[in-house]
Amino acid sequence: MCFRSLLFLNVRCIPAAAAVLCLVSAPGWAAGEKRNFTDLQGRVLRASLEKISGDDIVVKKSVDGMLVTLKAGQLSDEDILYLVRQGFDQGALQNSPRNAPGSVPDTAEGLRASLENTLWDWVNADDKVQVGGTTVLKQGAWQAVRFRPGGMMSAWHKDKIVWEGRWEVVAPRTVRVAVRDAVGLVLTFNTDANHFTVANERDTQGDRRGRAPVPEPFVGTWRWKDGFMATIREDGTVNSDGTWKRVQRYRNDTYSYELHWGTGERFDYFTVRQDRKQMHGRNHLGTELSAERVVERP
Repeated sequence: MCFRSLLFLNVRCIPAAAAVLCLVSAPGWAAGEKRNFTDLQGRVLRASLEKISGDDIVVKKSVDGMLVTLKAGQLSDEDILYLVRQGFDQGALQNSPRNAPGSVPDTAEGLRASLENTLWDWVNADDKVQVGGTTVLKQGAWQAVRFRPGGMMSAWHKDKIVWEGRWEVVAPRTVRVAVRDAVGLVLTFNTDANHFTVANERDTQGDRRGRAPVPEPFVGTWRWKDGFMATIREDGTVNSDGTWKRVQRYRNDTYSYELHWGTGERFDYFTVRQDRKQMHGRNHLGTELSAERVVERP
């Protein structure tokens, strides 16, 4: 989802007749309200909002009254949040095609180039969120994250910026995000860089420092609510065609896991409760799941 056209070079004039329609069809904002619109390169255009049509933002330039069309994806975070308050649908920014298979080189430079100036869905769902189609741990109350040029990153919730941080590519498919007081998140991208999963860097660093391994409460045999049985093994396998990995360990001593079946297109996401006897989650279709332990870990 890359927005790479230059904002103020990608404009088109609107006929005068259309200007009347723009004014009539633009409820929710004060006609003639002037403000500075800023693109991702820092260039500023003084103008007033006239019309919103998908990701096309029609404004009237203050200097000469000309109507021009700006692309929302090339505007600053503050501008997009202003537009949201005027009725702009953030979903209009999500219509760019996904990366084609093999289009993102398996290098740090390739991943960095594919991420700059992109906006990602991050929709809240209780304790979990959907990121690019993959269920991951909820790290905060935000609905979208944006990889800005120069290593800056921002997260939004409704019409507010929740936090701003820095991102850096540390491996061909791995990004580290530093938020506020250097709290780190590690984003692991899939082969085509179309979705990512999230881990808390503090746990990862602790493991590297040689902290004694924590027994995995996920290991054992579980019975799904519909009667399906799954044997989850220490070596990362499940039954005959599945694999699993830990996503997060919470401070309240609960754990979250991803479980992938077959080729990996089907997956479940579970949180194992403190009593280690039950787990709850969702599958890749969003269906709620629950399971009970029937055989303890070996």
